[in-house]
Amino acid sequence: DNGRIVALVGAKTYGKGLIQHTFPMPDGGGLRLTVAEYLTPTLKHVTKVGNARYDRDTGELVGGGIRPDVYCPSNQGIPKD
Repeated sequence: DNGRIVALVGAKTYGKGLIQHTFPMPDGGGLRLTVAEYLTPTLKHVTKVGNARYDRDTGELVGGGIRPDVYCPSNQGIPKD
């Protein structure tokens, strides 16, 4: 994205590019806060890459995400939550 010669390995990303953490509350509930976000090397938010747009009817993010140079479908070692 900024002219560096690096290969991205993985599967196409989906989602909103945010990292959230849930802090447990004393009453058993939780407080979820956004603590970080994914950016490209040129500091573009990953949802802005690939012509991402919001569908006005559903409010969902359509398109966008990062497409890897080398596809690797394995999700071994990636937590489900």
